[in-house]
Amino acid sequence: TIEAIFIIEKSGRCIEANDEARKLFKFTKKSDYIGKHIYFIIANSDKESVRKKVKNHKSFPSEINFVRKDGSEFPGLVKGENVRRVDQTIRIVSIVDLTELKQKEHLLFQQSKMALMGEMMSAIAHQWRQPLNALAALNMQVETKLEFNDIMTADEYAPICENINKQLNYMSKTIDDFRDFFIPSKTKLEFNVCQIIKDVHEILRPQLENNNIVFTFTCDKVFFYGFPNEFKQVIINILNNAKDAIIINKIKDGEIVVDVKKVKENIIIYLKDNGGGIDKAIINKVFNPYFTTKFESKGTGIGLYMSKMIIEKSMNGILSVESNDGRTIFTIKLWYHIINTNLIYNFIMQRG
Repeated sequence: TIEAIFIIEKSGRCIEANDEARKLFKFTKKSDYIGKHIYFIIANSDKESVRKKVKNHKSFPSEINFVRKDGSEFPGLVKGENVRRVDQTIRIVSIVDLTELKQKEHLLFQQSKMALMGEMMSAIAHQWRQPLNALAALNMQVETKLEFNDIMTADEYAPICENINKQLNYMSKTIDDFRDFFIPSKTKLEFNVCQIIKDVHEILRPQLENNNIVFTFTCDKVFFYGFPNEFKQVIINILNNAKDAIIINKIKDGEIVVDVKKVKENIIIYLKDNGGGIDKAIINKVFNPYFTTKFESKGTGIGLYMSKMIIEKSMNGILSVESNDGRTIFTIKLWYHIINTNLIYNFIMQRG
């Protein structure tokens, strides 16, 4: 077997380990593991959560961090099964090293970020086109005066100067918005779900307007406790795909609708478009890595894959898609609960 396997007593003390376990954890002699409680191979950051799962009889497999004999840590998938041997119950614990898989996952995430950065550069170009045109027109006003040797008083120049500053401030704010987006979230924060979607719309608004795509947004006031930039990345990926589908399929009356609702213990976000829909033959593949329905120059096939990873692994939610009659609906389902009597909502997302 390629799995590392430990055999432990009911008390949790280790009584045997296979060759893969000894290699993975860098054990050189039996005394490194025989007689020790199985928790000694679990990283300190995960010990308490494992204790709670065992106490509550939660089923495995689970993804946790392990620690080797030399102190180095690695991610792994663990599963335990109780079996009877003669007159005692023992537990067989199997562990799969996820280091390589995690490295590939990280690479995919970085590729997704770079692809999204390209999309955002295009969005900046659209955001800046109007203020640049305005600055060019203001400059022409001044140039025309100079060409005809006209005198411009301070009162005449004041509104021009004010307009120039207004356009420059708008361009500066745009850069700040994009810079903030690409700063990775290191700690969980409570954020307004509606505001995140509004921020994303503001980034994409010029492109939507240039392509006559109507954007409709309704939102119940909801908050979430998590990583806002990662959530923003998911929304941008889905809305970008909707916009591209409408443009590629030359939909005359393009429409994107985003609807956020509180339904019992769930936050449900619907992202709908009329961009022609997704063929039923391939709809089950849209979340696969490197699968894209766009031309190679237009899509990488990792945006929706990473969106699903973020929602379902990092946020313990559900991201699904359905398509009928030329319309596509992406649904994000999240779970929330109230954390104090002041009605400050701390939304913790879980699967289902």
